[in-house]
Amino acid sequence: MATKKTTSSGNESKTRKLRVKQEVLESLENSNIKIIDNQEKHPKHFVALLIIVTAIISSLITFGVANQLSPQLADRTTLVAQTSGGVCLSEKELRNLVTENNIVAYWTGPVKDATYSINSTTAGQVFVRYIPKGMECGSTEAKYRVIATYSETDAFNSTQQAGSQPEGVTLANPDGSVVYFSKNAPNNVYLAYPGINYQIEIYDPDAKTAVTLATTSNQVQLIKG
Repeated sequence: MATKKTTSSGNESKTRKLRVKQEVLESLENSNIKIIDNQEKHPKHFVALLIIVTAIISSLITFGVANQLSPQLADRTTLVAQTSGGVCLSEKELRNLVTENNIVAYWTGPVKDATYSINSTTAGQVFVRYIPKGMECGSTEAKYRVIATYSETDAFNSTQQAGSQPEGVTLANPDGSVVYFSKNAPNNVYLAYPGINYQIEIYDPDAKTAVTLATTSNQVQLIKG
């Protein structure tokens, strides 16, 4: 999904793309266990060793089957997995994850029956994706709403100035924030507040919805626990 933004800095322009990386699952290497049969010399030790080895092998088989049935089962609970865009999170899980790890992320509030994924693997960029009920978290298709938070010095002025670009549109909200979007990409709308060094991007498959979200008071907000 391509997200386009033009930010003015002198005569230079910058273009951003929304990126939601799917987590890369690590491969599981099987270890071969060699059993030394020394039953005649140490029968008691052998029986104890046999019980231990049998338990280990049983555990490895169970673990292997579980991963074949659900490859992400072992990884989805790690912080790396949960912040890489490939794990579905409930509203509570998303709020807790952001709060506990001091992640600055904006969104447009909860949606009924939706789950969420978050990608903060790139420094200064956080992407929150809305996943409709029954849809896969790892999909990067431009079917779902995505709210991106970019750390940017003087984000307000750069967003405001972007409206002077060809096909650029700038809107001023009653709360003092500024909205920018390009007529060529109206699905991608940018929002910035004075004195806050973050720029928020609202992507929605419906361009009208994207603009409405950006221009509705208190609709775009920080995710808090």
